[in-house]
Amino acid sequence: MMLLADYHPDLVPPIQDFVACREDIIDAYEDYIVHVSPEQMAISLETATYIYWLAVKTQPATLADYGSGFTSYVLRAVDCGKVLSVDDQESWLNWTFQFLERWNVCYGDLLPFETARHETEPGSLDLIVYDFAAGEKREAFMGWALDRLAPGGLCVFDDAQHAEHQNKMRAACKDRKIELFDLSEITKDRHGRFAALAVAPR
Repeated sequence: MMLLADYHPDLVPPIQDFVACREDIIDAYEDYIVHVSPEQMAISLETATYIYWLAVKTQPATLADYGSGFTSYVLRAVDCGKVLSVDDQESWLNWTFQFLERWNVCYGDLLPFETARHETEPGSLDLIVYDFAAGEKREAFMGWALDRLAPGGLCVFDDAQHAEHQNKMRAACKDRKIELFDLSEITKDRHGRFAALAVAPR
């Protein structure tokens, strides 16, 4: 994958901004990993902070996270546009709803994936966070998610350290002439997890 700083330096957070964004979400994150999902299963604080900074920076009008959870809080905490959270498990949507309600950001849609598949138009989303399902199912819908990006839209793929996930990300982006960037320098956590960023052409 290409290095983001070489092509889109405006999408690389200054360290002081990154630290400030981390402070904005850390209380909610600590609550989440204690009461909803353990740290090694939840999205990393580093990746969550980057997503928060990216949304603050770009002010997307339409946002979605495929794979509900802490990212559902992050996208709503920025309060910049219409948010959709999608999951293939009803139980996770319920946990997400309860967490959002506790943190007073319970707005926007929370939908089962099969419903969202038929209601989300191609080219309609400015910012996507993709942490959907697992294994082959996660890989199978990467291209589908990328097709939902508006011109110039951004997609943060979690778990880019996973070799097969990364291969599928590359292939899906290449097929659509979308750039894919390594975010390991920004998002790598103590478990070795990191994210990638897809940037759609304008």
